[in-house]
Amino acid sequence: MSSVYAARGLHRRLGLKRSRVVAIAASALALVRAWRQRSRDRCLLAAMSEREFQDIGTCWSKVANDVAKPFWKQQSLK
Repeated sequence: MSSVYAARGLHRRLGLKRSRVVAIAASALALVRAWRQRSRDRCLLAAMSEREFQDIGTCWSKVANDVAKPFWKQQSLK
């Protein structure tokens, strides 16, 4: 049985309306996308030189805490 067929009746088994299941799935997908973007942003920050930090008006000491955070926690820079 493929996952498409297994998920097809999920809303009935959970007692939810189909639109609610779609909304939950969309929300979960958005959360995963945000996590992936944070991870990419932190990798880019970690690879920046001191000159690049000067260009954006910050320094490594201000960025180090955000780079060390796990991907599911928001950055405090912005």
